[in-house]
This record gives sequence, C-alpha cells and structure tokens, in this order.
Amino acid sequence: MIVFESRIARRFVGRLERGEEVIATLRQLCEHERVRAAWIHGAGMLEWVELTEWDPEREAWRAPRRVEGPLTVLSLEGNVSIRNGPPWVQLSVMVARQTGPGTFETLGGAVASARVYALEFAFDVYEDVRLERDEEAATGLSLFKGSSVRGVFARSGERTQELARPKPAAVIAAADEDEDEEEHPSSSPVSAAPTAATGGGVSWAVAAAVSQEAEKRAAAMPARRAPQGPPPLIPDITTPKAVPIPEARERDTSFLDEPIPQKGDYVDHRQFGLCRVEGEDEDGGLRIRLPSGVRKVIRLDFLEVLPARHEGDRKVFPLRPRKR
Repeated sequence: MIVFESRIARRFVGRLERGEEVIATLRQLCEHERVRAAWIHGAGMLEWVELTEWDPEREAWRAPRRVEGPLTVLSLEGNVSIRNGPPWVQLSVMVARQTGPGTFETLGGAVASARVYALEFAFDVYEDVRLERDEEAATGLSLFKGSSVRGVFARSGERTQELARPKPAAVIAAADEDEDEEEHPSSSPVSAAPTAATGGGVSWAVAAAVSQEAEKRAAAMPARRAPQGPPPLIPDITTPKAVPIPEARERDTSFLDEPIPQKGDYVDHRQFGLCRVEGEDEDGGLRIRLPSGVRKVIRLDFLEVLPARHEGDRKVFPLRPRKR
C-alpha cells in the first residue's frame, strides 16, 4: 500500500456563492492558501453539473454528461493534490432531482464541472504532507505517488513491541502530569540517564523521558530549592567565580558530522510529531514547539539528527534514538 502520515492540520469552513464554478473556485482557494494536500466535504444545491466516469477498457475518462437542476447534493467528497505543478481538485458527487410529482432521480459520478446554487464546504488541510499524482501503469489513472510500504501494519507491530517493554520510572511519572504551556529550559543535567530495555540502544520513550525529566526539574527548582541555596554542580549566576561545568554540556565528537537544525527549521520526532525549532537552550538542548503549541526542550545527545528533507518551503530533520 501507499501510506502518508499527517500530524499537522488546518481546517477551512465556508460557502460558495451562487453562480460560481465549483472546481475553479476551490482551486483558487488552494492556490491562495498554498494547499498541497487536503480532503473536501460539501453539502447544498447545484444549478447543473457535468458528470463523468473512468472507462477501464479505453483507460480514459468518458465524455461528460450535463445534468440540469436544481440538484440537491446528497454527498460531495474529494481531495486536493499536486498534479503537474498547480493544485488539483478532484471531486465526486451524488445528487438528486425531482423528475415528476413524487418521483426523484439519483445520479452520481466524478465532477467535470458544476455551477453553484448554494454550497457549503469543509476543507481538512494536511500541512506536513505533499500529495503528488502520477499515472499508474496498471490502471492508467492518475493516483497518489509514493513508495509502497507495509504502512500501518509495520507501525502497529512496532508499537505493540514498545508497549510490551518495561517503561522507565521517569516515563510513568511524566504521564501523571500535564504538559507546561511555557518552555522551561533545563538548568541541570539528568544525573543518571535510563538505558533502553533492548539492544543497548536508546528508545523513543527513554529520549522523551530524559527531556521531560529535565523540564520538570527546572520547573521545580525555583520554588523548592531556592531557599536552601543552589544544588551541587549548578552554576551560580550571581557569583562571578568558577564553578564545575555539568557533564551533560560536553559535546560528543560524534555529533560533529551531523546536521544542526537552526531556528525556523522543523524536526520530526516520533512521539511529539513535526515540531518547529525555536533555538538552542543554554545547556545545549534544542527548544521546539509542538503542533499543540506546547514548548519543550529535547536533548540531542540522546537523539540522532538525520539529513534534512524538504516539504515545500520547510526544511525537516528526522530524529531517531541514538545508539549507545
């Protein structure tokens, strides 16, 4: 199968005015909002519609058939993708019209063109996906282009194995607390990092736990430890004397060959999703903003930065647990 995963979405809800051509108007909206992947739903009435269907024998669309209205839209579904450059709007519709006293006719097919009487619509836009179309040799249809993968089945098996592993205590504790709305840079290193349950590597749960543990310590220190003086190995910013440098700030030389995400770039984190980079933390961590708006600090000494990919005007760096 061909599978695309989206973790960031926008939604548009609106209506088309009487006399507007459906596909042309929706395409203008896509060009204006730079939509590269979306799903469309609609309901209302049409003055007329031209319907067509695919001919498998000829591997071509049949000549459109014009259906005069007024037509009640029973179902309108479709999507937006990229085909030969500009956004491509593809719609299917089912309509009903009265043909006599108490009699109705139902028709459906792919929309070649249609004029609006009154139409309301909803757009689900997938910001982090670019759907491109290309002709498939087996059918002749212009379908989503991508590499064949096992898709959700592979992800499902991997998730089942991860759930079966023992969870570090830091992960269990983090699950009981809500995420902070503002960023809390880590002011002390994690003294003993948990190790992965298998293979001597670092799992996503461990990497996330380290970041969450650092944030919770930073949030708790001003209220709980300030009256007792600074904890060991924490730089005293009020006293201009030499203090020990935390071990976590020392960079591993293996990092030198890896790309470094800059402010404005994105990182693709297995648990947090596609996150915008907001800068570097004073302790060497990377400040990121999650799709939900929550800010976090992640530690790149536990995560490996892979070469960037480009999604439209975005530069995205995939992350994976670093092997120890």
